[in-house]
Amino acid sequence: MEQKKYRLEYRDNGVFLLISPFPGSLQEKINEVFQYINRKQVKDYDVEAIVEAIRSDQEQRVKIAESQEEKLIDESVNVYISEDAMEAYIELLPADGGKNLTAEDIISRLHEEGVVHGINKARIEELCVNRQYYKKILAAVGTPPIEGKDAELKYHVDLFKQPKPEVREDGTVDYRSLNAAEIVTKGDKLVTLIPAKMGIDGSTVTGKVIKAQPVKNKVLPKGKNTGFSSDNMSLIALESGKVELADGRIHVQTIYEIRGDVDLSVGNIDFQGDVIIHGNVAAGFTINAGGSIEVRGVVEGAYLYAGKDIIIHRGFRGMGKGVLDAKGDVTARFIENGTVTAKGSVKAEVILHSQVQCGESIIVGGRKGLISGGNFSATYQISAITVGSPLATTTVLQVGADPFTKQEHAKLEAELKELKSEEENLIKASEVLKRLEQLGRLTMDKKVIKAKVEKSLPEIISRIQQIEAQLGKLNSHRLDTDAAKVNVKNVIYPGSEIVIGNEVRRIKDPVEFATFKKSDDGIIYVSYEA
Repeated sequence: MEQKKYRLEYRDNGVFLLISPFPGSLQEKINEVFQYINRKQVKDYDVEAIVEAIRSDQEQRVKIAESQEEKLIDESVNVYISEDAMEAYIELLPADGGKNLTAEDIISRLHEEGVVHGINKARIEELCVNRQYYKKILAAVGTPPIEGKDAELKYHVDLFKQPKPEVREDGTVDYRSLNAAEIVTKGDKLVTLIPAKMGIDGSTVTGKVIKAQPVKNKVLPKGKNTGFSSDNMSLIALESGKVELADGRIHVQTIYEIRGDVDLSVGNIDFQGDVIIHGNVAAGFTINAGGSIEVRGVVEGAYLYAGKDIIIHRGFRGMGKGVLDAKGDVTARFIENGTVTAKGSVKAEVILHSQVQCGESIIVGGRKGLISGGNFSATYQISAITVGSPLATTTVLQVGADPFTKQEHAKLEAELKELKSEEENLIKASEVLKRLEQLGRLTMDKKVIKAKVEKSLPEIISRIQQIEAQLGKLNSHRLDTDAAKVNVKNVIYPGSEIVIGNEVRRIKDPVEFATFKKSDDGIIYVSYEA
């Protein structure tokens, strides 16, 4: 129990204030003492005498009123609510001859003042055990709202990708490999929706609801060639292609379109769909396309690889290093000093000093229709207006065999030769090791070698059988060279050479308006067959 710092004494000759020094400012002490006197309901007390006694800050006994009957008072409590109603305090006032409050009494008093939320019952019960008077105690705390979180879009692709040169392993920089476009594969995740998280409302100590701020929802920016994942929480690519952001939506373009030239500002292109270049392709750059490549300008000393067709509106200057390689057809206005490979046909108006091979036909027509200088190989036919030149430029035309089949055949033959040599060596080694084993002279090292030989030999025999089967299949598909031909509408000059199957004919004199075919007498020519 806290010792009293002041008290009233009721006597026949008056009411006296017994006071001892106690801490606090003068105003705080005056307020506390007068609150006590008023609670005791003392009549006609001497204000000046009371104030002077407090101010003197000495232990003394001062008469403050005439004799009167003492009023007994119970313990009481004041309630204070903060301006924002998020806190409520209680101030316990001591009893003087009366009874003390219980925790339930204090809580009831809080309720009377409108405090209904966040009451700290344990703190109030503790105060009733260890009483503290004239001190504001935090008795209730409001609950602030827990703010929610707006929905978010988590992007898995770079929508604002900036061209950046590739740094090689040796530290040098490849300024042609800029990776300027954001390329995705079918099924790739583009963006994921992180749903909004709703907030939780709070409450003041008086029970007033404090609303959490509303949250903002978002939707997945579905565009062309995109779709939703199975849980509808992600946007995925429905096609392989180039990612673009337009009108607030994500699109996957299956056509990669460059409005200008392919140069250092664009870099190399590697794309699974079609590529359209409105300008030129500068020397040294590479375009890899899973679909077709269309260049509306000129290609100079560049490397183009297409899963379908290659179309060059103005022409291809290979500069002795450029390559056109298509799984479909290659079409260009002119081809000069380059290497061209096509699974389909090659079509142009002029082809000069180039290496051209295709799985179907080479058709050189238009105004000039000129083939001059280089090697040309096609499965079915080669057609031109003029072949070679009056200067006897070496020009070799081959038809009647699929050049790709020939390459594969040669590759398999080389591998077969190597494997048979290895097979022979292993058989010899195996025989020697068996003899050593029979003589009981097989050392541990030789046993290891014997085990390796016994393991390798069946594998090599199996591979030999596979290659022989592949060669047999290729041989069975060899073309009937009777259908192969070379058509020359105007003239073929000396220096030119025609190969049909295994037959070769060198042109020694100009031949006009002719079609060359294979016969029992070798390669002959007849009147031009359109």
